[in-house]
Amino acid sequence: MSAIDRRVRFADLCVRAEGGNAGLPEQAIGTLGEKRLHRVCKYFFDENSDHHECRVAGHIADIAEGDTVTEIQTGSLYPLKQKLHTYLKETPLSVTVVCPLIAERRIVRVEPETGEVLRCRRSGVHPSYADLLPELYWLSELLPHDRLRIHVLCVRADEYRYSERKQRYEKGPRYEAELFPRELLGETVLSTVSDFARIADIGKSEFLSSEFAAYHRLRGRRLQRALLFLCRIGVLERSHIDKKRYMYRVCDSM
Repeated sequence: MSAIDRRVRFADLCVRAEGGNAGLPEQAIGTLGEKRLHRVCKYFFDENSDHHECRVAGHIADIAEGDTVTEIQTGSLYPLKQKLHTYLKETPLSVTVVCPLIAERRIVRVEPETGEVLRCRRSGVHPSYADLLPELYWLSELLPHDRLRIHVLCVRADEYRYSERKQRYEKGPRYEAELFPRELLGETVLSTVSDFARIADIGKSEFLSSEFAAYHRLRGRRLQRALLFLCRIGVLERSHIDKKRYMYRVCDSM
């Protein structure tokens, strides 16, 4: 299937996800944004519902068909760590982890009682493939692996927010929100060390962590996890400059 055909199919599934009885199975569409996106991705990779939610090696796989298992993960990759370890160590199956990345987001503020759209704006946050590096840290013991690949979907979505922000001292989410996927913008598959090096490249063979942070807009623990992941899989190596700073260098093998 061509890239254009895949985008058309994804857009069709997004429309069907909102179509009730005329679209995807009604009982499968959740009320939370994450569940809706998860369901669209599941049907995108396999429209046969008989292959969904199958028991494999003591776990429930999102999709299991033939010698392949597919897991859809719209949040942190940490909860998948043990499941993937089981698949790769105890079965001969090939495993695909699908990671939707919201590359473009439109914020739609809605009056919760009437459903009236109050205002719309485009989010100023534009994630890139490198934003997955901190999450891939949780799978650094498994990557790279000849039977494991990460399939990234870049998605445009609308985020409907149904209430105004709460005060900071109030507990719970600051607003109720639902995510509606709209369009597939692009996709890439990561499986080899070279693939991960490609999304981490900043155009220099040596750099400080501060340069990496500025280039990929990462900081704090997310920055630390991204750099540790790249070091563990052999993309980077680091050396001390002083007590507080490291110099990172692309490994010679790259």
